[in-house]
Amino acid sequence: MKCSKLLVCCLLILSAISCDKYDSTISGTVTYVDTSDGQQKKASFAVVSKYSVSDKDTVKVSAVDADSLGAYLFDYTTKGTWQLRANFIKDTVLYEGQSDVFSTTGEDVVTKDLVLQIQN
Repeated sequence: MKCSKLLVCCLLILSAISCDKYDSTISGTVTYVDTSDGQQKKASFAVVSKYSVSDKDTVKVSAVDADSLGAYLFDYTTKGTWQLRANFIKDTVLYEGQSDVFSTTGEDVVTKDLVLQIQN
């Protein structure tokens, strides 16, 4: 009986150690350079997409809408290598931008502000 309890305890510990952590957050603000005055303004309700980056592929994982102040949040993110891409339409003009490639540990807080430019 003691042996089986010890085995169950060891299995639970190994299971907890091997689990990926989902505690990283990625957040920031999305802005755009307004063509009418050249000023940087908040990109209200821009779409921000999170891509998983590897040696072989870049795959879209999820997307969120920025709020009315251009703020966005990806929470419960695992350890990994990522890139963010965003787009925003203002008066039929498309603005796009992307972050550099960055990594999360599964336990950290990452801030990435995105500045969108007009696309031709």
